[in-house]
Amino acid sequence: MKTLGINIGSSSVKFVLLNDGKKEWSKVAPHEGNFLTAIKRELSGLELSADVKALVTGTEGRYLLNINTLIEPLCI
Repeated sequence: MKTLGINIGSSSVKFVLLNDGKKEWSKVAPHEGNFLTAIKRELSGLELSADVKALVTGTEGRYLLNINTLIEPLCI
């Protein structure tokens, strides 16, 4: 099963894609205040199927996406 984690921080967006718990891809990308453009740019090159489970973290940025959210301390 593939899972995607996205953390929207104050200066960058961090991504990790796991396949059965093993890291398949990761990236740290600056967003320069434009979270959505940075996320679209980085994910556009990936072939993600509809069954990929996703979770987003980040103080305020996590509310920008219509996927499950959680605060960072609970993820750890």
